[in-house]
Amino acid sequence: MSWFSRSAPTKEIRLHIEDLHCEMCAQTVKEALHKVAGVKKVQVKLSKKQVTVVIDADNVVNFESLAQTLASKGYYPEFLTSTQ
Repeated sequence: MSWFSRSAPTKEIRLHIEDLHCEMCAQTVKEALHKVAGVKKVQVKLSKKQVTVVIDADNVVNFESLAQTLASKGYYPEFLTSTQ
């Protein structure tokens, strides 16, 4: 097995952002969250106004750090769920 096939443990944080209205909003949110250290993937479901953020499981990224990042762009998320 090569080291490429192994992936580090991750967890997901799901957010609801009421002000997600268009693709430009979704792109702004994605770009902002990708700049947070430890964020691996960001998925936006515009129709549900939901964002899933995949992070390293051992990283200190939490809802508060994501919320602060989004607030600086004018978006104010609500916490939905988190996996361990």
